[in-house]
Amino acid sequence: MAKMVPTFWFVWFCMLWPFLALAESLDHQTSGFSWQWDGHSLQVFDGSHRLMMSSLAGMPFVAPAEVRDNAQGLITKRFSPRVIVNSQVLGEVRKGSATESSVEYIINLQGFCREFLHLSFHQIHSRALDLEVVFSGNRRESPYHSSCEGLSLALEQLDEENFVGLGTQSTLITLNGWVFTTLSQEQGHGRGLQPLTWLSNRFGKGTAGDETTSYHYVSHVISSAMRSFWVYARKHVHFDFRSPSMVRISPTEPFLRMRFNLGSDVKDLTREFAREFGTTKRLPDWVHKGAMMGLQGGEERIWRLLMKLKNLQARIGSVWIQDWLGSFQTMVGQRLLWYWQTDTTLYPNWKDFVARLGAQNWPVLSYFNPRIKENCSESCYFDEAAQNQYLVKDRLGQPYMIGNGGFDFAKIDLFNLEARYWLAGLMRKHFEDSAVKGWMADFSEALPFDARLADGSSGVESHNAYIYQWAKLNGQLIDEIDDGFVFMRGGVLGSHKYVHAFWLGDQLTTWDRYDGLHSTVVGLITSGLSGALVNHSDIGGLTNIRIPLVANIQRTKELFLRWTQLNAFTPIFRTHEGLRPQVAHQFDSDEETLMEFSRYSKIFASLYPYRQRLVEETQQGIPMVRGMFMEYPHIEAAWQIDDQFMLGDELIVAPILKPSETGRMVFLPQGCWVDVFTQKIYDIPFFQKVYVEASHRHIPVFAKQGSQSDGLLREALGRYR
Repeated sequence: MAKMVPTFWFVWFCMLWPFLALAESLDHQTSGFSWQWDGHSLQVFDGSHRLMMSSLAGMPFVAPAEVRDNAQGLITKRFSPRVIVNSQVLGEVRKGSATESSVEYIINLQGFCREFLHLSFHQIHSRALDLEVVFSGNRRESPYHSSCEGLSLALEQLDEENFVGLGTQSTLITLNGWVFTTLSQEQGHGRGLQPLTWLSNRFGKGTAGDETTSYHYVSHVISSAMRSFWVYARKHVHFDFRSPSMVRISPTEPFLRMRFNLGSDVKDLTREFAREFGTTKRLPDWVHKGAMMGLQGGEERIWRLLMKLKNLQARIGSVWIQDWLGSFQTMVGQRLLWYWQTDTTLYPNWKDFVARLGAQNWPVLSYFNPRIKENCSESCYFDEAAQNQYLVKDRLGQPYMIGNGGFDFAKIDLFNLEARYWLAGLMRKHFEDSAVKGWMADFSEALPFDARLADGSSGVESHNAYIYQWAKLNGQLIDEIDDGFVFMRGGVLGSHKYVHAFWLGDQLTTWDRYDGLHSTVVGLITSGLSGALVNHSDIGGLTNIRIPLVANIQRTKELFLRWTQLNAFTPIFRTHEGLRPQVAHQFDSDEETLMEFSRYSKIFASLYPYRQRLVEETQQGIPMVRGMFMEYPHIEAAWQIDDQFMLGDELIVAPILKPSETGRMVFLPQGCWVDVFTQKIYDIPFFQKVYVEASHRHIPVFAKQGSQSDGLLREALGRYR
């Protein structure tokens, strides 16, 4: 009997060995990472055994899924995505090819229309890893049901991990608890502000959007655990942060490619993003030497307004003239005539006028977008574009006419090479005929989902790619102008490298966090994490709305002044007269406003040497405006602060975000901080809230005692009180 015991165990060992060997063989190690599998669950560690990614216990890391958009709205799409994960089809996992820097896993799919799911990992360097997931094999003839082409990845969320990013989020500082769809689009007016949002979405074809809609979506996420990831995708991706234990990532394409990174701090992770996708073009010095005055209405009016400022010795850096092509009144306000010809009534001497402003050391900026309006008289670029098949088409092969608040327009097909050359020629003629130094590159976000493009793609396939192509075209053209400057509001993954700066789009002239003054603070903080390294907003906001018996939103004097005070501590200090200039408070509406605006133009100009250093830092991937968590990432409370920001690493800006307030609570980190307007010193032993008073003439702004910005502001405010 004793002799049979070894035989018994030997038989069992032989029976179990294939399974033990299979389990052991799933683990893998490269020079920088190690993979540990448990069924379909996975953990990946770096060389120091720091967790990079993991799936939840008992839940597959990646599985086939049916991904439904459930999109609503015409002008602004709102999504309530539904992802139906099919984990029942997952069979045996085996290791495919493996090298010193990569490994492939193959999952057999049972009872499914595809045969295999391939997960390929590739080490980029010791703290970066790529993942690619694709299907292979067909078990029945195509076309498949949508469930045969969808994927979903479940990433474990660490304890109390906060997530930020996904481009410009203007309402939500952290992503936790929400679902996001990375479709860059017209973000809407209201975005959650009630009852305006409900009414606009109900009766206005979805024009209000919601808290998650954005002009600038980038599939890039940073976490408080100092890890980040982004998704390479042509189409939009759904990110679900509602679960406290995981993040679900579901592309709307039949494959998934991601990059995972580990860093020592947030700046380390934004540098990693910049290494892959580049940085914004270096900001020209002249752009932030003084106020960028957004003026319109013709040569005489613009000159008169500039002389008002010059007589007060205001610091004017440049003049932005958006209506060089003319304007007209619509049901929603003043709109531009997208004929792309100089309005000779307003600007009969356009070339000489631009030169005249340049002689005052005021470079001129103009305006462009890839839209074109029909019904023009005499020489008509619309007819030329239509006849040459340069326009985006509808399902019937006709120019796709898109409604836009009282008039229709068509879009230039940027996937048609001849159309690109044609549009570039119109733009080049404009800046060659006059010495403009750049322009606002507007309106790239409204490509309809059912549009047809020259490369054979549909609008839903190329919606985000169209924005990228518009940025690329502008980037190529602006390089033809010595020391030129172009800025956009729309953006997608990687498009930022073609422009110098962004602006936050069309805020309401309100105070709220949904779409008003407060939303610009959130937008400034979040946008810089995903490439928009230089950003700013229209002083006072843009959109005045009047709906009888519902809303009469106007730009008030108090709002304009508070917005002016905030923007003086951002990268660019630019005015905009608004959608309805006649009812919006302007910088010269009364003597007090004119004096205060002039004063803040000087305060803004005084920080020019400090901003020059920050401009250089952008070329390493560090944004000029930063959330508190960027400078103090290991303080948990810093990740929740959405009502104050930092300009660089020396200045804390805490704007007044409610009417009639003359003070507020401010978070101050450990150190010695100087209230630059009162010169009161705060010696802070640990990160804490303090109440700070603010008069109607200033907001709380703190500088590190003895820093460069402290000295610059002390000198300036001594002169400009």
